[in-house]
Amino acid sequence: MSPLEIAALIRRHLVAVLVVCVLAAGLSYRLLHANPGYIDTATVAFTEPGGVFANSVSLLVTDQVMATYMMSEDADLQIHRAGGTARYDVALVNLNDEFFPNYSVPYVTVTTASPDPVAAEHTFTAVMHVLTDNLASRQEQLGVRPANQIRAVNIAAPTGPIDQSGSRKRSLIGLGVLTLIAVYLMAAVLDRRPVRLPRRLRSRLGEGRWTRLRPSPSPRTE
Repeated sequence: MSPLEIAALIRRHLVAVLVVCVLAAGLSYRLLHANPGYIDTATVAFTEPGGVFANSVSLLVTDQVMATYMMSEDADLQIHRAGGTARYDVALVNLNDEFFPNYSVPYVTVTTASPDPVAAEHTFTAVMHVLTDNLASRQEQLGVRPANQIRAVNIAAPTGPIDQSGSRKRSLIGLGVLTLIAVYLMAAVLDRRPVRLPRRLRSRLGEGRWTRLRPSPSPRTE
């Protein structure tokens, strides 16, 4: 279909097109004025005594145990007690994709998200506090001396609360593309299947039109 044909198609169904555009404009306004949210994240590695990075079986098991525990209800309660109020996630680092995961390194990603940057930062601190404390207490219960304990260390400094406005811009671009597609599909559907009034309503309208068009009888003269 040529651009001229598309333009003619839109003109024939201008009202429906305007409705779609108004709805898209309203959604765009909400996206522009919505809080973009903030994320604080870091990658945490489990190291052997002395801060040695390795991929030993004990470190991989510790990695999985701690990731599972941190997403449990008990950990969630401790994080709230430590001042965490935002959403958080502790996930194993996957070196491959979700179809063929590869968790061969003892790393986890700690992420917190909130509309309030302070809440995201405080929750990140609370999560790390609960993680390190629980890791140490588990090893103490097994009789591991502090000098021989596995530790959790940040591979890099936490990012701090990061504004997610970039994702909002991508959302607006995607919404614009979807609006164009919706406008074309709406006009094409209406053009192929025009809206028809019910038969009774059409008959009534036809009778009314005939009544208006039919001349009134002239008065009789005696």
